[in-house]
Formats: sequence, C-alpha cells, structure tokens
Amino acid sequence: MYFVSYNIKLDFKILKLGLDDSYWGLKIESLNLKDLRNMQKLFNLAVILLPLTLVNCAGTREKFQNPFRHVISEAYWVSKPNSKDLRRKVGTEITGDVLSYLRENNLSRGKNTAVAPFELSKKEKLIIDRAFAGLPQKLVKKVSPLIRAIYFVEGLGSSGIAEIVYDSSGNPLSSFLVFDRSVLNLNANEWCTKKERTPFLQDGTIKITCQLEKYTSSHGAFQYILLHEIGHVLQINNPQLPFPSLHAENAELLKDSDYFKISWQLNKKGAIVPLAPLPTQNKCKFDYYLDDPPCSAKEAELFYGDLAQSTFATPNSVKNPVEDFADGFANYIHTQVLKKAFIITIEYAGKKLVYKDCWNEQRCEAKKKIFEAFSR
Repeated sequence: MYFVSYNIKLDFKILKLGLDDSYWGLKIESLNLKDLRNMQKLFNLAVILLPLTLVNCAGTREKFQNPFRHVISEAYWVSKPNSKDLRRKVGTEITGDVLSYLRENNLSRGKNTAVAPFELSKKEKLIIDRAFAGLPQKLVKKVSPLIRAIYFVEGLGSSGIAEIVYDSSGNPLSSFLVFDRSVLNLNANEWCTKKERTPFLQDGTIKITCQLEKYTSSHGAFQYILLHEIGHVLQINNPQLPFPSLHAENAELLKDSDYFKISWQLNKKGAIVPLAPLPTQNKCKFDYYLDDPPCSAKEAELFYGDLAQSTFATPNSVKNPVEDFADGFANYIHTQVLKKAFIITIEYAGKKLVYKDCWNEQRCEAKKKIFEAFSR
C-alpha cells in the first residue's frame, strides 16, 4: 500500500493526513485528547478536510495523490458538450487539466514520458473512421452515452486507457478514453506480436507471433484496443460485471457479479485470487511492458499450455477480473462477431504450440453466454 503522509502539528499532538490506494481519510496516531476543547479542534480540522473526501471515494487505478483528480469527477464534465454520436466524441481538443492528469499518472509509475496533444492527420482520421465503422452498431449505441470524450495523445505510456468518471458520492457514471498515437501506426498483427512478447525474456531461444487478422489492415490494432476499452466502459453500473475498480472497498461489489464467479474468488484475507490459479503463475508473475520481463522463455511454453486448460480466454485475462472481462469481451467481439483471427504461436526448443480463441470450447462457455448478451 502506498501512503502519502503529512504531519500536521497541533498544540496537543500530531495528526497524520494521508491518501492510500483506496480512500481519502485521517489516520490518528497516538492522539491523547486531554479535554473537550482539544476534541473540538480535531473536529474543526476534520470539517475543513471533509470536502476532499467527497470526490472519487471509489478510487481509480491510481495509488497516489494526483493534483488533477477533479477531471474524473462528474462536476468537471457537466458543462462540456457531449455528442450522442460516438465518432463525434473523437478529436475534441484535450484540456490542459486532462493532460496534466495523464502526466501525473505516468510520473507516479516511473514513466517520465511527455504526454502531448497533436493534430490528427488525414490518414489517421481515416484509420479511426474505419475502426468505428466496423463496430457492431448495437454496441455503439449502448456505450455512447457512457463515454464523454475520446482523445489521442503522444507519450501516453500505454496503448489506451479508460478513465472512469464518478459522481460526488463515488459512484461510477461515465468515462473518457485516451489512446496513444502509436496505435494508429501499427497493423494488428505487429501490435499484438510486440505486446505478447513483452512478458517473456527474449533470449533468442523463443519465438512468439500473434495473428489478429488474416489480411492486415491499417485500423485493426486500434479497433481491437478500442474494443478492450469499451469493455471497461460496459462495467459501469452493471451488477453482472466486475466493478471497474480493484480497490479493497470494492471487493464485495466485484465478488457478487456473475462474471467474477466464473474464474475468481476472495480468499480468507479478502484478496482477489483465481478460482484455479495457473500453475505457472506461482513461478512467473505474468504482466506486460515491464523493464525486466517477469517470465523465462521456458515458462512461455508452460504458461500457454496452462492457459489452454483454464477459463481465461486471453493471456491478459489472468491479471485480474477487471482485465479479464475487458479483454475477454474484446476477444469475443473480434473473433465471433467481426469474424477475425486470434492465433498466438509459440516456438521453443524445437516444439510449436498454437493457442487460439476458446469460444467454441467448454472452458469458455459460461463467459460466452454473458458476452452474447452484449452483441444482440
């Protein structure tokens, strides 16, 4: 747990004010209140600080005090235009506060990338148009009211993010999406291959390739990433799906969702764990885009073998229930509705392992039924 603290000296003792990854609040340490007057001083201080607790109580993925957190409050967006047409939400000029919020997020993760706006070229606009045109229209109508804006920046630090917007009580209401410019300059197979290689040590003994399209297109990578972020948007106020936050106070909301119960559980300590952990997860902590790959080349073969026996549809799904839904949803729409490929090939020590989408296999049947409801 990350905790930012400030000591505030009162005439009777020391208070610690802090922000951890789940709530704003006061933490009182060794406080000896000698009389009612001192108690009144404490009460007055709490009243002054209380407004700070009212925005984003549910929290976001961030574990630090972002001074621009007001951009994920509904109050920030009320006066801003909100088109009913999803495509028209793209290209809105990004505000300075949103840019600053993204920059602070990167700094908190040790990424000193300069998040910057840019003007979309005609080619880039065409790529975006094609990606949107290929989306199921019923899905577009469903998510459009939940998305306030769609931005493109340089130096985002990831392919794309969906930031949840909360009301003053901490309830998720809507979102805004941000994508890195690079996703408009890679075809789907290039992007997926690059991504799926990052968890494993590339020591020359292993070859991993990913195919998302049989015939490559300029918009395929962005469309798949867009579907993933739309998956996060669908989690807003839907009790069937995992609550779009992994913070501790949301564990009860997570565990009660139909989707969560398929692959996840809360252990005795209240931590979120898989119902049936992949054996290789005990050896390598699978994750993407780390400076030091967490898994060896040999573990890539074992990981995909384990994955093929699990209820997880994609490698990214094993990370947590929130990513499980978003990536599973994107994969289902991509392969079953848009009829495109999902094939990961692992070549190691003279052996070849091919991993494909699981939607016609019994292991993914329960999740398939949930995803089908969103494509009708």
